[in-house]
Amino acid sequence: NSFAGNQDQKIYVSGDVITSSCSWTDQGIPYLFNGDIDVTGSSGVPAVLTLEAGVEMQFNRYYQLTIGSSNPLNPGGLMALGSSSDPILMTYNDDGGPPAPGGEWDGVYFDNYASDDDCVLEHVVIEYAGYASNDCVVCNGSSPTLNECVITNGAGSAIYCANGASPTIYACSIQDNSVYGILCNGAGSNPLITNCIITGNSY
Repeated sequence: NSFAGNQDQKIYVSGDVITSSCSWTDQGIPYLFNGDIDVTGSSGVPAVLTLEAGVEMQFNRYYQLTIGSSNPLNPGGLMALGSSSDPILMTYNDDGGPPAPGGEWDGVYFDNYASDDDCVLEHVVIEYAGYASNDCVVCNGSSPTLNECVITNGAGSAIYCANGASPTIYACSIQDNSVYGILCNGAGSNPLITNCIITGNSY
């Protein structure tokens, strides 16, 4: 595809509920989200959103990407498979100037019926998330895998684990976030953290 001469060189998405598996490819311009994106399957079959290397996702203020749900009938997955030379970027809408110190967009929320086997982030950069001091990546009873990701400049903690969440966090750079690098709240959460750089966070 070719995009040229438009006032705003972005693919506008007004927010949606994704109920069946699909893939988003790198079109050479960002996807701009003006609403929450929920990835939830049906009848116990997960809907899986696959992001190919090089995809850039920009979010307007307040909005987030939610994977799965609190209902076992509506599981979801996120396969965000960037590469070292072509990472995936999740960030704020840069049309409004520099990012606000309180965070620009909410972040990525893995609910307790996210499908763990279908939740893998590799070479993903998540920046300027945590609107109103929310956390950048929330694992609520879910255990996604984060490999060689960067989580930076968030207004809350970079990764929040609750209700028995046990994500695998490998070789990630977690830096310059306004609260904790990784925060576990409540009994049973036990993230596996290996070869990570956690620096410059407030705690």
